[in-house]
Amino acid sequence: MGKRMFLFYAAAIFACLFVSSCRRPDEPAPIITLIHTEEPIPSPTPTPTQPPLPPEPPEPPEITPVVDLGGAVIGFGGVPNPQAAAVLYGEYAEIWQRRHYEIEMLFNITMAFDAIGGRSIVTLAEELAERMFEGEPAADIILVDRAGMEQLARAGLVEDITDAVLNSGLPEAYYAAGWTDGRLYGFSVTPLVADSFLIYDKALIRGAGIGEMPGNLFDRGEWDWNDFYDYCLILNNLLLPGYYAISVESADLWENMVYSNGGFLYHPETGQSVQNTPSILQTKEFINRLEVYNILHSPDGPGTAVITAGNADDLAVMLEAGMEIGIVPYPWGPNIKINTGFAALENMLTSNYRATASDARVFALAAGEQGALAKADASDYIKLIITYYGLADRLEEERERERLGLPPLSSRAAAFEDLLAPDDFKRLEWLYSRPAMINAN
Repeated sequence: MGKRMFLFYAAAIFACLFVSSCRRPDEPAPIITLIHTEEPIPSPTPTPTQPPLPPEPPEPPEITPVVDLGGAVIGFGGVPNPQAAAVLYGEYAEIWQRRHYEIEMLFNITMAFDAIGGRSIVTLAEELAERMFEGEPAADIILVDRAGMEQLARAGLVEDITDAVLNSGLPEAYYAAGWTDGRLYGFSVTPLVADSFLIYDKALIRGAGIGEMPGNLFDRGEWDWNDFYDYCLILNNLLLPGYYAISVESADLWENMVYSNGGFLYHPETGQSVQNTPSILQTKEFINRLEVYNILHSPDGPGTAVITAGNADDLAVMLEAGMEIGIVPYPWGPNIKINTGFAALENMLTSNYRATASDARVFALAAGEQGALAKADASDYIKLIITYYGLADRLEEERERERLGLPPLSSRAAAFEDLLAPDDFKRLEWLYSRPAMINAN
């Protein structure tokens, strides 16, 4: 066995030597690959570089106070804090935050906001009024709706600022919502304008086979109560089952029909209810006629209405939904006269045609020994709000328009210029120029 193994190994060595000696001189030597069983040494991990630190923000510029209120802390009620509630200000949050700082410098005050959450201004106003009635400490200057202001005024919880408002140079449209019982308790940063009208679906009217739109009749001066009644009666008869001519909340229709007949429900200054005037009696009779002949339908009932009531907010929703919308003011009653000698829309009706105002919110001053007037005069608060909302230039233009007998500017109408047909936009602008009436209670 041992001899055989020796001969085998000797033969193998001889074979290898023979192959090596037979290789050509220019033939490369065989490559010998070494197999390593150890793990490779990892390359060192680079150390991440730290991002450079942002530069220090520049110091805000020094601002000299225009009204020095001695470092007082002024509480704002019903106004969201631009620092803590930026979501409510959207893309304008940074502007309002900067203005917040500037106002504190300009008036030498600290602005304290009672509202830092995501609640709406309407909700804040309601909560604020409830707190004040419960005797809780209130802010110095508060933003509330008109109804809330009236309740607070009659309870003695807000100050009478009649003289300060009338001497401030504010145009009348900016304090028209501030009256209660013949005195002024509030002022606004937006003009009080009419904001209630009829909205109609043009596609449904054409589908019923009617070529004339309500707006066309209005433009020609053919939109009094009788014209309105006849149009809705014909439309009702031509519509398919499940559709009807008009749907308006009873209270909205009642108010606007009284106003568009030259009347009012509440005295514009005292807020006292007015009963049984000719305008009111005529309105009662006409609405009864609409109901008896089944022209007026409840918004809560089944089916789809062609003509509905709305304001700028409703109009925006419908346009965003892609509806082909037209707008027309409420028809005028028998107390409104047409100036037949004028072709221009703004001169067509006498000025006592009125419409319901948009929901009015006003700024009022908390009363009491520790109230707003313990820290500043009423005129200072008016300047403060005008400055905070950046109204100085706008109010100068508004005063000039008032002097010339022109209606106040309305940013709400301007927002629809590219969304409505030109004739519909013209009617909307005209409507906003009408005297605005408020349901005082």
